[in-house]
Amino acid sequence: MDNKTLHGTQTDVNDDSNKANVETESKNISSPTAKDEERSLTTTTRTATSGDRRDKRLPSLSSLFSYLDDIRRQQGKIHLPESCIRIWAAEIVVAVASLHACGIICRDFYVAPEVQGLQPLTSACDWWSFGVLLFELLVGKSLHSCHPCGISTHTELSIPTHVSSEGGSLLKQLIQPIPHERLGAGRSGVDEIRSHPFFTGVDWYTVRG
Repeated sequence: MDNKTLHGTQTDVNDDSNKANVETESKNISSPTAKDEERSLTTTTRTATSGDRRDKRLPSLSSLFSYLDDIRRQQGKIHLPESCIRIWAAEIVVAVASLHACGIICRDFYVAPEVQGLQPLTSACDWWSFGVLLFELLVGKSLHSCHPCGISTHTELSIPTHVSSEGGSLLKQLIQPIPHERLGAGRSGVDEIRSHPFFTGVDWYTVRG
């Protein structure tokens, strides 16, 4: 066999060897081993579990209050403008009054004292709930955090100085432990709330939409 033939044979062998190596590497890349699959599955499971754990951490009250809590911790005290709160409060009043007109009482919105007692429930329990929500919006803290022992007939409601006198007055009249003394529980019903000075300037027809 001459040198040319030998050289050609070696070249063919090398080409075949290179092709075999490329195919082997391609198979290794496209076909992961059982260990790789197990490692990938474990990682995915851990990620999903972590994600599920994150999803279960719901805000204490709502995304809005959670956001405010974070900002307050980072930057100190922060308060929403009463002009915005007034509009939100008016919309809630209209919504609750509409439910009452249909004979619906929410009662467990923010539980009023009488809900857990033996007294008959009336629509007044929802005005307590409205007062508790309004308290948190105006004050920036929950009613429970300010009054951890609850509200009784002898409780002096803790209202900070940044809350307007009209806002403070509305809170005191709504957060009344005795249902029939609560604003909105009288003969005029929801009109007692609408006519409160806190809502001065509110166009109730516009709010009703």
